[in-house]
Amino acid sequence: MSTAVAKGLSQSGYDVSLTERLQELIKTAGFVEVNQTQIESPLGAWGGRHGLLHKEDFCLSFDSLKGWLVQDLGISGEKWDADIKTIQDEIEEYKTYGHLIAAYGKKAT
Repeated sequence: MSTAVAKGLSQSGYDVSLTERLQELIKTAGFVEVNQTQIESPLGAWGGRHGLLHKEDFCLSFDSLKGWLVQDLGISGEKWDADIKTIQDEIEEYKTYGHLIAAYGKKAT
């Protein structure tokens, strides 16, 4: 599913490689001492309150993409809903983590 979503996002004009280039983009904007880190964040009830909130946010993002991605991917709304339900179940079953990218720097003087 994630490959299909990435393909759909790319076809719709979204840059899915942005997080891979975030540090370089910040440097290009003129910032110095730029740092980037990847944070492993639990998804689901097994990760406590933080995990529940992260899962809710993650799943809501799929809800917001549904309208145009089902059209771009050529699948039915029912197929989309079934796939999202599978993802939600597997998040708990496999104790899934999300990978969050954070980048920051200092404004050049």
